[in-house]
Amino acid sequence: MTIISISIALGVPFMLLYGRKANWYSTTLIQSLFFGMLIIGLVGFYLSNTNDFRYLFYAFLTVPFYILINYLFKFLSTQMHQRDFYLWIKYSNEIDYTRDGMGKNRPIKTSDIVFSISLLVLIVGMSALGAVLFGNHALYYKLIEY
Repeated sequence: MTIISISIALGVPFMLLYGRKANWYSTTLIQSLFFGMLIIGLVGFYLSNTNDFRYLFYAFLTVPFYILINYLFKFLSTQMHQRDFYLWIKYSNEIDYTRDGMGKNRPIKTSDIVFSISLLVLIVGMSALGAVLFGNHALYYKLIEY
C-alpha cells in the first residue's frame, strides 16, 4: 500500500508539472482530477482506521493541494509578467538546457526559477511529510489523535 501511496503522491504531481503545456492538459481534466482526488482523499482519510490507508488517502490529498499552488503561481506570474511562468527544470521543454542553448533561453525571470523550485520542493516535501507522519504510528497518534 505504501508503494501505491508514494506513486500517487509523487507521480501524479510530477506528471502534471512536466505536462502543464501539453495537449492533454486541459481545464476539464484538471478540475475533475482536483475534485475527484479531493473527495476520495477526504472521505477515505476520515473513514480509514490504519495508517497505511491514511497515507494512501493523504497521497490523494496532495494532488489537489499541488493544483491549488500551481494555479496560485500561474496567477502571480500573470500579474507580474503578463504570462504563465516558464518551468525552469531540466527536460521540461520550456527552456533549452543543452550546453549549446544556454545563452538562447527565453527571458527567464527570477520568479520563474522560484516558482519552479518551489513546486518541486512542495511535491517532494508533501510526500516526505506523509511518509514520516504515517510511517511512525506513535508520531501520528501523538500529533493527530491527541
